[in-house]
Amino acid sequence: MTEQLKTMLDRAAAQHFDPVDVDAITAAGDRTVRRRRVAAGVAGVAVLAVIGGTVAALAGSGDDKADFSDDPGFRTDVPMWTEGSVLHTPEATYELGVDVFTFVRTSEGIVFTGQISEERLGVYSFTGEGDPDKIGETEDPHLRSDPDGPYAGWLDQSGDRPEAVVIDQGSGDRVWSAPAKLSFSFPIVAIDGSSVYLADADEHPTHLVDLVTGEDVVLGDDGLGFVDVEGDLSAYLLEDADGAELGLEIRSDDRGVVEIRFGVDGLGVLSPGGRWISVGADDVSVYDTATGASVDLGATDAIPGMGIAWADRDTMLVVAQTAEALVLMSCEVPSGECEELTTFDDFSTLFAVPDSDLLWMLRGESGGLTVESSEVSASEAG
Repeated sequence: MTEQLKTMLDRAAAQHFDPVDVDAITAAGDRTVRRRRVAAGVAGVAVLAVIGGTVAALAGSGDDKADFSDDPGFRTDVPMWTEGSVLHTPEATYELGVDVFTFVRTSEGIVFTGQISEERLGVYSFTGEGDPDKIGETEDPHLRSDPDGPYAGWLDQSGDRPEAVVIDQGSGDRVWSAPAKLSFSFPIVAIDGSSVYLADADEHPTHLVDLVTGEDVVLGDDGLGFVDVEGDLSAYLLEDADGAELGLEIRSDDRGVVEIRFGVDGLGVLSPGGRWISVGADDVSVYDTATGASVDLGATDAIPGMGIAWADRDTMLVVAQTAEALVLMSCEVPSGECEELTTFDDFSTLFAVPDSDLLWMLRGESGGLTVESSEVSASEAG
């Protein structure tokens, strides 16, 4: 993975988005900003991948090239992505009516954010039939879900007071909510099955709520370094005694702790079922969670990119960088066989991949490109 792609793949807890002036983003308001990595003067294509509070208006809507087709049955366990207001799947293309900033999948459909005013996003539910239903409003594009179940969550600001909300997309009901403190980070860290991992004053989960029983379990410091969860497996940062990142550790009640040492980028995405984990390394890298061994993906190992989401148990979506574009691919694990899904080379394109904390937009300048990614300490949206 190029340093530029590494930079944009950093998961910002809550960043401020502006498609033109990144300096203005980091200077806005009273936010505390910690600089991450900067890659400057790189020829080719750059991607601004940030997520944030106040949303600047974007020019244009939809995808003029979209080839719309009839719905043969809406599935979410397939490769999918959005460009502008258009959702693409292998079998059909859907006009959602609003540019998509972020989206997550459930077993029933997708939940996405789309701009409704300069500082406000709508939260929408779409299950493959009819028009999307607006189910909330927010100034924070973070979304959480478990693609294998019906639940999705967000920070809702449609009422008098902000709330952390979880819905059952199958029934359309709000099954859980709690007051949210905007001075802290995004409150819903993860959803796994019927379990919701919640944060208080930091990015790591501090307690766990069961949506079925209502049980609330305090995690305390056990949530420090949390990266991802899938069933009885959870991924955490692996650090040395001085706090330097070494990779990840996979925790399981049955197998104990499995270490995965791959470098300093603590990015990891567990596959459904938890057999594999895609990590942020120099190139596309996948590890076996049972052994900690690197999976030989053949030529795919040399692709400068990362598997950023999983369509199903063995199919990952890879965002790769070439000299002049970004390429979205579908790759099988462990064979490493890949299929190119689409190429992003339009500098005005806003696009999204599922289940990602990143807001993507291509930016280009003659004579070179600059990419800057900054992390805000709290979402402070509003």
